[in-house]
Amino acid sequence: MLTVVSTDPRQPAALRCLELLLADHGSSCAHIEVSSIDAEGSWDIEVSPANRRAASFGVHVDEGDEEVVLRFGHTHVYLWAPDVASLVPDLEVMAEAVFSGRLIEAGPLDDSFAVLEAADGSKQGVGRMHLPWPWRWRRTRHFEPYEVAPR
Repeated sequence: MLTVVSTDPRQPAALRCLELLLADHGSSCAHIEVSSIDAEGSWDIEVSPANRRAASFGVHVDEGDEEVVLRFGHTHVYLWAPDVASLVPDLEVMAEAVFSGRLIEAGPLDDSFAVLEAADGSKQGVGRMHLPWPWRWRRTRHFEPYEVAPR
């Protein structure tokens, strides 16, 4: 189900990207909600997976600060650009990794960091700064893909 409240002209690029990626995972894999936060142009896109073991995904755009915050699982990633549409390729890579269950998190729930694995196998570390210890020494959280497995 899709709920659109905001009319921000930059929003459709990010929203369309997420809709196309989710289409590959099935029509009932997630709920997308789009909302306008305030009159200054801030807006949110929240993707809630049907699979409770998958990571949620959110995009918050603050037009005044030209700031985009991506949220997945318990990790936050801050991006800055004068044009949100220019960040869509980065959004696509991160969202596809989360939707496919290729997200590993570590650190406290309120300040996590993560590794995302792209479709081509490359890995990207995101989130807060942390000591460069090997991942095998850390307690990690793994998330499932958005597909709902048949019962």
